[in-house]
Amino acid sequence: MWGATSALRRSAWEQVKEDVCLDDAVVHEDQDVSLWMAAKGLTTVQSNDIIITTEGHTYRYFPKLVQYASLYASTKRLHASNGNLAKMKKLPLAPLLPGYVFTLLASPLLLVVSLLLFPVDVIQKRLQ
Repeated sequence: MWGATSALRRSAWEQVKEDVCLDDAVVHEDQDVSLWMAAKGLTTVQSNDIIITTEGHTYRYFPKLVQYASLYASTKRLHASNGNLAKMKKLPLAPLLPGYVFTLLASPLLLVVSLLLFPVDVIQKRLQ
């Protein structure tokens, strides 16, 4: 689930609320909830009916990119250490392959753009 447009049934929240990490410095809260749900056999559903807009620069802002990468890694470590990742149903590789390929190609590009535009972003933030 992606937090900006996610919703939970009360019954799902009741099953995971005691387990989720409430420290945003340790985990991506939406990923944490999703991983706890998956570990307990609950499912998520994606609806493409909801459309959101956001300022694109927030996704390339270098400090935010570093923070997201760090939170992704610590969320994964937490769920590996508590055994959740081992409990989850493994998805077949074929449907996931396009996303993996895109990530491998886009990540270095995003990093380069983020580093090149960082000075511009800093100036823009100070002028706001």
